[in-house]
Amino acid sequence: MIHVKDHKTYDMFNPFEHLGPKRLALLETSWAHLFREEILHQLPAEKLFELYDESKGRQTKELYAMLGLVLLQQMEDLTDEETVQQFAFNILWQYALNVTDASDFSSYVSTRTLWTMRDHVGHLGLDQALFENVSETLTKLFTLDTSKQRLDSVHIFSSYSQVWCLGKFHHATSLLSSLSVNGSMGSPSLN
Repeated sequence: MIHVKDHKTYDMFNPFEHLGPKRLALLETSWAHLFREEILHQLPAEKLFELYDESKGRQTKELYAMLGLVLLQQMEDLTDEETVQQFAFNILWQYALNVTDASDFSSYVSTRTLWTMRDHVGHLGLDQALFENVSETLTKLFTLDTSKQRLDSVHIFSSYSQVWCLGKFHHATSLLSSLSVNGSMGSPSLN
């Protein structure tokens, strides 16, 4: 059975109120608040509906939270085990993914479930949709003019690889020239 929350309807009582006003204020000024309020409900969870039956079978994990979990895992470059730990115990992640219930069903995900969700994202081609949704949302939110966007990171990596290759080439040629001058036939190290 498909399980999704209506992220447009607010909770009657703040489920994180138990944290107190100071920690709640920290949450509301963190990246987690931005993710929860602006990005989470934009994720393409409806594209997963075709994989599940609406009335039969076991209830799915909350699909927006699962897509958000896959996204956060990639953003933080975490292993599956680290992601499961973050989902279960990190208040920022639970707040960002709108996990408001402390039950194991809501606050725990197995590595197999995470792997399956990531596999669904790959097979359905949702990775591109996730990237576009997040990019569009942040572009509108911060009123960014993408026509003035620079490709610095591409140039940096491209330039870095060229410098690395030139450095190795220079090192190899200097070793070869020293061999020809010294007449040594030993095997030099190319570190």
